[in-house]
Amino acid sequence: MLALPNLERVSRLWADMAMAVGFIFIIALALIGTVDVVMTALFARALKGAIEISSNCYAATIFLGLPYAQRLSQHIVVDLITNRMPPRLRTACSIFSLLCTLAFLLFLSTRMWGFATGSLVMLERDSGVLMLPVYPFKLLALFGLSAATLEAGRQLLELILPKRGV
Repeated sequence: MLALPNLERVSRLWADMAMAVGFIFIIALALIGTVDVVMTALFARALKGAIEISSNCYAATIFLGLPYAQRLSQHIVVDLITNRMPPRLRTACSIFSLLCTLAFLLFLSTRMWGFATGSLVMLERDSGVLMLPVYPFKLLALFGLSAATLEAGRQLLELILPKRGV
């Protein structure tokens, strides 16, 4: 039988690591945006490569935020009907929803694995002014998707497996 407490710890650790890196990117985005605006206003010169850096950071941040959103179940939900369902039917709907989520995240993770490893093998770079390496951002996106997939699987197992007596 699966050791759910260990899976819980690993899932929480991955989600927390993804959130911490995402937080660093958000700070970097705020600083880059501020410096770019100030430089443009004062010197009539934009920060070189600000758009390249920002676009890569935005993409990574979105994927790094997925595990945390999955952990807290903070997705967009229309619960008008499910709130009125009996508990067993609500649980069945939750299981179906998590199965769909898990299938979607697994599909995205496997596709991202190909993108990230391909990018790493060829040391892919942006074609912009700075020619930034793209592969670190793709690897971070893969990590975020993998952590969200792990969390969705953990939540599904928690619903399906019988609860142990305390």
